[in-house]
Amino acid sequence: MYRDYGAQSCFDLAVERRADGKVIGLLSLVRKEHEQGAIGYALGIDYRGYGYATEAVRGLLGYGFGRLGLHRIYADTHSDNPGSWKLMERLGMKREGCFREAVFKDGNWVDVVTYGILAAEWRVRGSSADQQPAGGIAERPKPRG
Repeated sequence: MYRDYGAQSCFDLAVERRADGKVIGLLSLVRKEHEQGAIGYALGIDYRGYGYATEAVRGLLGYGFGRLGLHRIYADTHSDNPGSWKLMERLGMKREGCFREAVFKDGNWVDVVTYGILAAEWRVRGSSADQQPAGGIAERPKPRG
């Protein structure tokens, strides 16, 4: 069944490097039912390890909790992607579950792990609830569909 997400439900964003405006990755936040959000992110291989993803995801979490008023935000990653799950842990997300051998990748079965954070946990960490990435988030994101 097709579901129209609408303009305020799905946010697909580019990650730009401040120094030159080069697009180096992407972010996504999908508003779900019951004031929850699912996030995803990807960064070009050459730009990993410099804090770009941490800064971008931190801003996305701040936007989700502050501007959108979400209660919980979560993300999934493969168990063989320590860069991703370590990033989520750095931002205060907690491992909530594991779907064992849920994905067949490169000839092997890998687990999918889910991390999440609640608005109250985000506030306790001292993170600004209305924090945005340096470039900000557009008020009228392009809807999917």
